[in-house]
Amino acid sequence: MQKSASKTELLKYFDFNASAPTASALIQQRKKISPEAFDSLFYSFSNAFFLDKTLKGYDPIAVDGSDIYIPRNPKAPDTYRVTDRYNKGFNMIHLSLTPNGLIL
Repeated sequence: MQKSASKTELLKYFDFNASAPTASALIQQRKKISPEAFDSLFYSFSNAFFLDKTLKGYDPIAVDGSDIYIPRNPKAPDTYRVTDRYNKGFNMIHLSLTPNGLIL
């Protein structure tokens, strides 16, 4: 899912078919998934990659051109972005791959 409302994402996924499940149905079914299932999925996915470079000890798994959102810190001018009229910003780094390696 992306960043739209659940109802919108469900309709997009099911090609705007009238028989698409409702957002309420999604939430009800989602509650049936155990937290351990997410742990297992996370570790299975993460262990499928072996990277020789880390970012502060973490393996950056992303695609060239990805935006990586990091904790909000308005005092970090290199990563802090303001994009709305309320001046409430966010912090983000942009991932780029070059022939010489990873650039953040």
